[in-house]
Amino acid sequence: MQISRFQILFAVTLLTFAGSAAFSAAANPDPALVSAVGSPARSATAVARDPARHPVEELTFFGLAPTMTVVELWPGGGYWTDILGPYLAAKGHYYIALPAAGNAEEDEGVTSNNEDVGVLNGVAVDDLDQATRREMNLPAHVKGAVITNVAPDSAAARSGLSAGDVILEINKQPVTSAKDAVDLSASAQGKKTLLKLWSHGSTIFAVVDESGAEKANS
Repeated sequence: MQISRFQILFAVTLLTFAGSAAFSAAANPDPALVSAVGSPARSATAVARDPARHPVEELTFFGLAPTMTVVELWPGGGYWTDILGPYLAAKGHYYIALPAAGNAEEDEGVTSNNEDVGVLNGVAVDDLDQATRREMNLPAHVKGAVITNVAPDSAAARSGLSAGDVILEINKQPVTSAKDAVDLSASAQGKKTLLKLWSHGSTIFAVVDESGAEKANS
């Protein structure tokens, strides 16, 4: 098959334009994005991956702006979460879509580290006192119960909850203290719980499904 000189020239021109656009975008990144990537709060493991992932260049090329609403699917280890959350916290919105809990075979043997009764088994919470607020650098409007520990074999852990997250709501009911979190968990109907959380500088939603644990214990 013969390819005309025009087709070759068009292809070269298109690639050149795309490369120029990417270079131009990366050459003028948002200082706030640069600051989010350079935050000392990011883990050393994540920072070590930056040279391969080029987070500033990639997010700039895709046109990320601080006023956007961004949904991250299956955040995994949280590499992008620790960048997007703080960057979008002031003017935008950031949501995480978490995968459902594992299948019955994966859920077998699920146990809790305590005798919790309710839909948040394996989750330890505490009140947000002033010292904790200062340590976590929480905004004044964030009110809830801070998660202090999550059992690694729990449904909550599989849904992405971790120590340091703040529970704002349980099944659309506001949480203002650790007692609220315990009471709402104990009184919840069913084994699936919708949580509104403050995590990594942004508001996210997560569904904790305890039904797998129930099957394992039956």
